[in-house]
Amino acid sequence: MIGVWWNFEGILHFELVPNGHTSNAELYCEQLDRVYDVLVEKYPSLVRRKRAVFQQDNVKPHTARTTSNKFEELDDVEILPHPPYSPDVAPSNYDLIRSMQHSMKGRRFESFDKVEEACQEFFNSKPKEWYFDQIEKLANR
Repeated sequence: MIGVWWNFEGILHFELVPNGHTSNAELYCEQLDRVYDVLVEKYPSLVRRKRAVFQQDNVKPHTARTTSNKFEELDDVEILPHPPYSPDVAPSNYDLIRSMQHSMKGRRFESFDKVEEACQEFFNSKPKEWYFDQIEKLANR
């Protein structure tokens, strides 16, 4: 499983969840801390002006009370609510991940590190304009 946080410029942060580990609210909150650190480092003025917006789907780890409390702690970000039954507003699932799946189809990896390396290579292979176009498509939906 992979968690990806990205914007119109490209990938901000991604993490692979190793086999045997569960993606739950606790892990998601830990990931949010790491993503927030990246935001503060890369876009400090955006965070200070409370203009960082997270768009996420409504799976359990994202809607759990623990996660809601984490977002209250990170008071410099805003959550864009995900409308129920609206898979078309989840660009990670339908554009980014589908493209990634296609590019890695049939490949075998010797280790977790090789998978992580392949993901990084894939993300780096996409031009900045591709990420911008994906975000623009989301706005049009």
